[in-house]
Formats: sequence, C-alpha cells, structure tokens
Amino acid sequence: MVRLLPFPISHRARPELSFSSAFLLFGYDQGVMSGIISAPQFFRIFPDLDPINSGASHASLMQAFYTAIYEVGCLAGAIFALFFGNTLGRRKNIMIGGVWVIIGTIIQITCMPGYVPFPFFFFVRLVLTTGVV
Repeated sequence: MVRLLPFPISHRARPELSFSSAFLLFGYDQGVMSGIISAPQFFRIFPDLDPINSGASHASLMQAFYTAIYEVGCLAGAIFALFFGNTLGRRKNIMIGGVWVIIGTIIQITCMPGYVPFPFFFFVRLVLTTGVV
C-alpha cells in the first residue's frame, strides 16, 4: 500500500479534509470568474454583461458587480462564523461551510437561458460564498 502522506490520517479528520478542499478553490473561483465573465458564451446567458448590447459603461459596471458579489457573500459567512463559530466548533463550522459551498456550486451551474439571470446569479453567488469563510 502506497501512502500519500508521511503521517496517518485518522477517520475523524477525513471529512474535514474533504470539505476543506472547497476552500482551496476560493482564489481559483474568483480568478476564473474574472476571465469567464467577458466570454461570448457567458453573454448568451447574461446579456446585460455584453458591451455591444448594453453599452460599455453599464457592462463594465455589471461585470464588476458580478465579480464583487463574491466578497459580499464571504462577509456574510464571516459574520455567521463570528456569531456561531464558538458554539458550533471548528469541525462543524468547516463541514457546514463545505456543504454550503457544494450546494451553492450545484445551484450556480444550473443557470440557463430563459430565466431572469441577474437575480438568480446574485442569489447563487451569495449562497455559494457564504460557506467559504
């Protein structure tokens, strides 16, 4: 049997390791969103981000908003952790945050053309990032 880590991992630490992998994607998600948000494929679902359809100043403002809403959700998660972190404990807090991130990600990938995209994306980004902290 090949060991990946030089030390044993107890069965109690395994859930925390799997849930904490969601937090490793924090910077990655923000960086990817900054690049994807200006792609033509993204404009088909979110036409208010297209500079041709909505004007350059409105499109850049909306792109900044769609990217920055990530930090607002993180603020909500930090406030939650401030009030309930000691009560729940570190492990439960990590598990709840990880499950919340997974739920937010699943909801985020279901955004389809035909829905009202702005409120949907706004809500989903808030849900997704509340669990990040």
